[in-house]
Amino acid sequence: MTQARDEGYPIFAETCPQYLHFTNEVYKRERARDFVCSPPMKGKPSQDALWAAIKRGDIATLATDHCPFTQAEKDWGITKKDGTPGNFTTIPNGCAGIENMYPYILSEANKGRISFNKAVEISASNPAKLFGLDHIKGDLRVGLDADIVLYDPKKKVVIKNEEMHGNLDHTIWEGVEVKGYPVATYSRGRLVYKDGEFLGEKGAGKLIKCKPIKLTGPNL
Repeated sequence: MTQARDEGYPIFAETCPQYLHFTNEVYKRERARDFVCSPPMKGKPSQDALWAAIKRGDIATLATDHCPFTQAEKDWGITKKDGTPGNFTTIPNGCAGIENMYPYILSEANKGRISFNKAVEISASNPAKLFGLDHIKGDLRVGLDADIVLYDPKKKVVIKNEEMHGNLDHTIWEGVEVKGYPVATYSRGRLVYKDGEFLGEKGAGKLIKCKPIKLTGPNL
């Protein structure tokens, strides 16, 4: 991929936060099945390569498919309803992560692993450009939606499922400490989140039409 981009081909890649933080050591845990996703977490060399690709620009976006399951659903591949052993290949593939992605990558920037500009680039501005939405999203300037996150770099948070806003009974991020945390979020100029409380309104979402884009090279 690096060679193709160096040769000018418009090729882009993304990764998910779980691959930047966890390695295949999680599969030694008692509830290893909670971490089953596709592709699976791999070893430290693979993780280091992902971080290097982000810094190089080969990985242009950070995302999460946010494919959550309850622990009971994850148990499908471990024990059948009649109590007999199950087949691990039937464990539902996927993990929750949409609420943890931005706090995590901002925390890594806060620790100096990447710049804050790079964190915003892969989480906001690049996705907006690739999806043809940079005429309304992905930047702070006149004419664009006022989507703003206020971030406290000194606030340390230990992630707990009980403080998440999804309808789940666990998170693979349980016990992970992040350095700094979002304290307020504005969507199109309206305050929708503050100090852990969701303040948005049902039905406030808005359809945004993408514009055609022409990719002539690897640079965004």
